[in-house]
Amino acid sequence: MKAVIVSFLLCILVSLIAVAQPANHVVLSEIAVTGPGGCQDEFAELYNPTEAELSLAGWTLQYKAVNGATWTDKAVFPPGAVIGPHAYFLVANTSYVGSVAPDWRLGVVGLGSASSQRRG
Repeated sequence: MKAVIVSFLLCILVSLIAVAQPANHVVLSEIAVTGPGGCQDEFAELYNPTEAELSLAGWTLQYKAVNGATWTDKAVFPPGAVIGPHAYFLVANTSYVGSVAPDWRLGVVGLGSASSQRRG
């Protein structure tokens, strides 16, 4: 009987530990470095999982080649760039041909290829 109770309690403990915790910061939810419109048809989508509106002003979208030593700023978010609570913010190249209108269009972003690294 003790073994059953201990096993039951362990199952509950493991279940509580395994519950995913929501992020408390902006996350990069999707990125495409090329699309149907060619290599300049690129975008990055951010998501705000928090309850508060967050300012993106001054944030940077950066790139580094896989073997590179330094990160290069590809874009600096302008004053007034905000992402609402539980909302998405789409940054896209001027050549982006997706069906969702971007929140911010940039010139050539150059997010790279499969052998590159990105961070926001």
